[in-house]
Amino acid sequence: MSLNNFYEYLANLPGSSASLATFIIILIALLCLLAVPTLLSLILPLFHRLKDKRFKNFTFYLYAFSTGFFIALAMFGFLRESIEQSSHGAAAHFGDRNKSIIYGINIGTVVSGLIFGLLFSFALKFVITYRINKVLKKDRKLSVFVHDHGVEHHSHDHDHSSLVVYSHTNKKNDNTDSLLNAEQKISSSDVVIYSGDKYIHQHKHLNHTHSHAHPDYIFGQEENLAQAEETIINKTSPKMKVIALLLLLTHRIPEGILLGYNLTLATEGQTNNLTIAYFVSLILHLIPEESIFYFRLREAGFGRINSLLLSFLGLSLFLPFMLIGAYAGQYINELWWLKAIMFSAIAGIFLFIAIVEFIPEFYHNHMSKKQWFTVLVSLFIGIIIGVLILSFHSH
Repeated sequence: MSLNNFYEYLANLPGSSASLATFIIILIALLCLLAVPTLLSLILPLFHRLKDKRFKNFTFYLYAFSTGFFIALAMFGFLRESIEQSSHGAAAHFGDRNKSIIYGINIGTVVSGLIFGLLFSFALKFVITYRINKVLKKDRKLSVFVHDHGVEHHSHDHDHSSLVVYSHTNKKNDNTDSLLNAEQKISSSDVVIYSGDKYIHQHKHLNHTHSHAHPDYIFGQEENLAQAEETIINKTSPKMKVIALLLLLTHRIPEGILLGYNLTLATEGQTNNLTIAYFVSLILHLIPEESIFYFRLREAGFGRINSLLLSFLGLSLFLPFMLIGAYAGQYINELWWLKAIMFSAIAGIFLFIAIVEFIPEFYHNHMSKKQWFTVLVSLFIGIIIGVLILSFHSH
């Protein structure tokens, strides 16, 4: 039974309608997509049973593979689709012979969309980072590590508004370690003095000395400093990992609209891009996406069940955009320039995810030559598989 026959069967049922039949078909398609995280939820937890070192190596290779895969999706997938949409739309609107106009429109739509995607990604990262820092400043035990020396601290008439980051000396190598990895140095004339139940941070200037006190849980012992630094990392690192997940969800928008629109065309028996190969490629490309989505959530501190539920929720975002594509796709399809900008913007977001979010996960780590070789192999395998999956596509 073809999709068109199945659609007519549903539409002719007692109490049914064409709109209801379309909605049911979209739900069935979404359930097929939701099968991906369901299967992965049974497989991926097995990797957590590996020993810490082996599991850490596995995450390196997964991030390397995902980096290559996302770069392939961005360059060979979304950017190619953007150029095709722009070229075909401009040619249909202005004529095939106006090559200079077509090239100009391609540059305007593709490049502007790419820049918008990158700026959107940086803006989202900045907003989340700013909010995390704001939360840290409200924490009584952590805010004291970075604070302003404003006029309320001092009665003398010159300004000390520079940021002071408290540091300690490592006795093994006599190198000054700075909390929060700051590169700022405290003057050698600054002294930390323990007095009763408080530590007094004393500043010596040319003609005078001033001091202020901090509670005893801040300074004094290296284990306290290490614990404070670990607390800061634990508070910030998991939250920062969510940035990539939020950006990853944005490409559900064009994919959902296109899938819903092509489902509608298929149910009506019209020419469409919805083939078995296309649907299989859609499911296949969700496997590495959902894998990195799951592990990213686990690294962010979510449990197995919550990670699975959030994966379901992320894929469920397909539903509203599939419905938009099904019921309003014909109007959106006429806005070829908007589709071109949208696809190139998603490409920019994917490039940001791969370069800014994923590469630091494996590049900065110290590893053997064998591990680094495996990382490179994983990276190129990701590119090859990405291109292979995208090859199941035609206009």
